[in-house]
Amino acid sequence: MYKLCIVGLGNPGKKYDSTRHNIGKDWLVRLSKSYNIDFISKLKFQENLNNDLPKKKFEQITVSNVYSFKKNFQANHEVDNERLWVTLNYEKLNAEILITHKKILNYSELNEFVQESYKLIGRHQIKAESIIEKRVVTPKKTHAILFEIKGEVASPYQFITTDSTRNFLRAALYLDNPAANDSIMPVIEYLKNDVNHILNTLVWDGR
Repeated sequence: MYKLCIVGLGNPGKKYDSTRHNIGKDWLVRLSKSYNIDFISKLKFQENLNNDLPKKKFEQITVSNVYSFKKNFQANHEVDNERLWVTLNYEKLNAEILITHKKILNYSELNEFVQESYKLIGRHQIKAESIIEKRVVTPKKTHAILFEIKGEVASPYQFITTDSTRNFLRAALYLDNPAANDSIMPVIEYLKNDVNHILNTLVWDGR
């Protein structure tokens, strides 16, 4: 006797009902009704993601005595000491956090860096459902602007910050598979928390 298992994938949430994201699940529902077969719906994928996410432990990274922060040891890191950039690669999660640095020479230049960051955020407007901007002050008294970009975008979470005199920093989370944002929400939340931890532990040299 043979048994056949058919699986149909879909994204959770009412906003995906009757869209291309739920073609597999919707087809399976119709098939089960046509042949009077019981259909079992389970959100096992999301549950497994929550259970399988790596345990966190943080370690400090110092970049050429200009700034330092604590990052998740699960991420491999690469430091560009010439540009003072840091790449954190989460190989198992198909994601990375890119931290870029720019040296400030005058106020006009600082304003230019901020405007450039807003332009980069604006590139996501085509696919973004919403862009949430939030100004924060960290426990170490660092002022920053957080950007949360909802929708099928490659970079759902970013921040910009500065010491107001010499250094400007931008950090952005990038996903290898932005089309699956909603279905991998536990992964995104896991990485967003890492971005927040970087910001909250950020220290400028000599401060």
